[in-house]
Amino acid sequence: MPVAYTIPASGTPVVTDAIAIVRGAPHEEEARRFYEFVSTPESLAHAAQKYYRIPVRTDLDRKQLPAWMNEPFTRLPLDWDLLRKHGSDWLRYWDTEIRGRGGK
Repeated sequence: MPVAYTIPASGTPVVTDAIAIVRGAPHEEEARRFYEFVSTPESLAHAAQKYYRIPVRTDLDRKQLPAWMNEPFTRLPLDWDLLRKHGSDWLRYWDTEIRGRGGK
């Protein structure tokens, strides 16, 4: 079944992922090699094309990214104070009342 999406004019949430090397980690050198691998332009383009991960780097060749990532969109404003205040409660509700109940 074909599925499409529409980004509302009011904006859409944008999830930002991060990666870091933790100082003093038991496998710090392996972590460094992994970081170097996943942060290459080729790896970031692959993650964008296959897994819909939006890279934040500005030095990437935009032609290597999916067309939809080059279209303008409005980021939905986020009330970070509200999220900090209620985020744990919302996640707990999701885990206890919603998760795993689809299709029942």
